[in-house]
Amino acid sequence: IIYGQLRDIPAKLPLAHALACTDVVEHIYDPAVFFYDLHVYNSNIISVLTTASNCDNPFIVNRLQKLQERDEKEGLKDVNAQSGKQHPSFFQMRSEIIKANFTDLTQEKIAPLATLTRGKNKTDIINLVGSFLNEGEKIEPILHPTNTCDPFTGSWTERLTTIAEYRKIYHENGFSLSVKNGFYNSWNPSFLKKIISIFINNVIKIGGRRLSPFIILVGSRI
Repeated sequence: IIYGQLRDIPAKLPLAHALACTDVVEHIYDPAVFFYDLHVYNSNIISVLTTASNCDNPFIVNRLQKLQERDEKEGLKDVNAQSGKQHPSFFQMRSEIIKANFTDLTQEKIAPLATLTRGKNKTDIINLVGSFLNEGEKIEPILHPTNTCDPFTGSWTERLTTIAEYRKIYHENGFSLSVKNGFYNSWNPSFLKKIISIFINNVIKIGGRRLSPFIILVGSRI
């Protein structure tokens, strides 16, 4: 099952009853739409999604927020960095979208609109700015201080979503959610690394999600 194509799966194909993926959910532009489509596709499906964007681990949050701020304010010039491709800052990309679609605006007016539309894709940016200019509708900014996405693809930079937010999304779309703590691979061929991994995994059992390197989201029908 590929996000964005759930509704296009031919009816003649066997119905899938389970979905498993890793490091995907934190990049989906609108997870509420994804889980709605998943429920329409098969309300009984079991989903197991892992994500390293663990909001309860302060070390992970600090690292990911630095990545988000880099993408938002500086862009990426090094193709060997994590995202794998060069791009200007997301702020600059949104500014260019607004400039191309609302040619009468000066740069002084474009900048605050580009700030307000952080976390929106191209279509939503155009619609929001158009409604603001034509009808005076207020643009509500994203509440999270650093979450941001590529406005052309809608892919978030390791979006940080709390368990409470995930639980709300799951529940509103017909699924219950249970959350498991991730762990480090103890099947390492290196004896030393294996021992260290086992030790850390035992520490995680005590410290819980605050020490977990990732979380496991298990969804099932309510």
